[in-house]
Amino acid sequence: MKNISTLYIMKRLLVSIAIVFISILTVAGQNHSFSLSGKWNFRIDREDTGVKEQWFKKSLDDSINLPGSMPEKLKGDEVTVHTQWTGSLYDSSYYFNPYMEKYRIEGQVKLPFFLTPDKHYVGVAWYQKKVTIPADWKGERITLFLERPHIETTVWVNQQELGMQNSLCVPHVYDLTAATTPGKTYLITIRIDNRIKEINVGPDSHSITDQTQGNWNGIVGQIELQATPKVHLEDIQVYPDLSNQKALVRMNIQSASSIKGEITLSAESFNTDIQHKVAPVHQSFNIRPGDNPVEMELPMGKEFLTWDEFSPALYKLTAKLTNGKQTDTQQVQFGMRDFKIEGKWFYVNGRKTMLRGTVENCDFPLTGYAPMDVASWERVFRICRSYGLNHMRFHSFCPPEAAFAAADRVGFYLQPEGPSWPNHGVKLGNGMYIDRYLMEETQRMNKAYGNYASFCMMALSLIHI
Repeated sequence: MKNISTLYIMKRLLVSIAIVFISILTVAGQNHSFSLSGKWNFRIDREDTGVKEQWFKKSLDDSINLPGSMPEKLKGDEVTVHTQWTGSLYDSSYYFNPYMEKYRIEGQVKLPFFLTPDKHYVGVAWYQKKVTIPADWKGERITLFLERPHIETTVWVNQQELGMQNSLCVPHVYDLTAATTPGKTYLITIRIDNRIKEINVGPDSHSITDQTQGNWNGIVGQIELQATPKVHLEDIQVYPDLSNQKALVRMNIQSASSIKGEITLSAESFNTDIQHKVAPVHQSFNIRPGDNPVEMELPMGKEFLTWDEFSPALYKLTAKLTNGKQTDTQQVQFGMRDFKIEGKWFYVNGRKTMLRGTVENCDFPLTGYAPMDVASWERVFRICRSYGLNHMRFHSFCPPEAAFAAADRVGFYLQPEGPSWPNHGVKLGNGMYIDRYLMEETQRMNKAYGNYASFCMMALSLIHI
C-alpha cells in the first residue's frame, strides 16, 4: 500500500478510512484481445435450479445483447406495487396517499423513492456464448475479462467450472488457459446472481440499492478474451518520489517455469505542451515458477512534470519484459504527484490545498448504472470544474476505471468508497462476513485504481449510530 498519509479505523463501528496515495496507474491493454460484446444466449433462473440441472451443458433458449443490464434490455418482471425492492422504505405513504393513487395502477406504477424501470429482477440469470480461441494464441495465457458484472459470477468453459467471483468494484477475470486450446471452439457460460446473500453490504448502499443505480443483473463495460505471454507482468505499481526526482516501480512477474528475463522501463509525458522523455533503464532477473515480486527505480530527471488540478501532466510508462523469444509489453499511465495531510490541511505537491467538493451517489437514472466511458465522466468533472469544484466523494460505491482516467485528464481529486453503507441490516466489527469482504474489496480497489493520480483518498461510508 502506497504512502499512507492517514488511516482512521474505529473498531466495531469503523467510521471511516482515509488513505492517501502518491501515484497512479492504468495498465493499458493486453498483448491480444477480442471483444465478446453482442448477442449472447440467455435464460432467467427464477427457481435457482440451473446448476442442479446443468444448464452449462444446454443451449439457453432466450437471447440478450451485452454489455448491458437486464432492466436496460427489458428482461425480467413487470414492476407492480408488490415488487420487492432493494432499499429501505422511508415513506410508506405511497401505498395509501390519494395523490399517489394514479401511480399505483397496473401499467403505470411509479415510486417516488426508487428508480422505477420497466422491468425488475433479483435472482439468477445465465449468459452463454460460443467462442473460437484464435489459433495464433498458442502458448499464451488466456483470460476472460468482465469489467463490471453485477454481482456474483460463476463461469464454465464447456462443462468445466472455473470458479466464482463477487466483487462490486473491480473486473472479474478468469484464467481460461488450462481449459482451452487455441483454434478450437468452446461454450462459455456465465451464471450471475444479484441476490443479497451472505455478503450484505446494506440495503441502502449505493452499490446495490434501487434508490440510486438499482440492483440489476448483467455485465457492463468491456467483455473480452485477452491473451498475454505465460511469462508476463501481472501487476505494475508506480510510486512517485518528487523530493528525490524518481519513481519506484514495483512489479510482479508470473511464470510457470524457471527462466532468465530482462525488464526495460521508459516513460514519456503525453498530454501537455511541454514534452519530457525519461531515459530508459534495464535490469535482469532470475524468474522462478509462480509470483516474482521485483522493483526498479526510474530516475525522472530535474525537468520532470507534476500532476495537480492546475497542470495535470501525465506520463506513459512502458514496461517491457523480455524472455528469450517472448516479450510482454505493458503501458502504465502515471503522474508525479504527492498528496499529504499535515495537521488540518491537505497539501498537493507541497501546496496547501482546499478541497471544494461534492458527492456522487451513483444516481444515473437513464441507465441505472454509472457510465463506463471516459468521455461521459470527463463531461461530469468539467462541469464540476466550471462551478469551482476540485473534488468528488463517491458515497458507498466505487466508480469504474473510466472515472479515474477522466479525472486524471481534467485534474480532479477523487475519493471512492468501499461498496457498503452498513447503517442497518448489517454492522461492521461483529465478525460477520462483511468485515472480510470489505477489507478484500478495498484492497482490490487499491490495486486496480489506487495508483491513478486522481485517486487521492479512500473511505468507508459512515455508519449511523
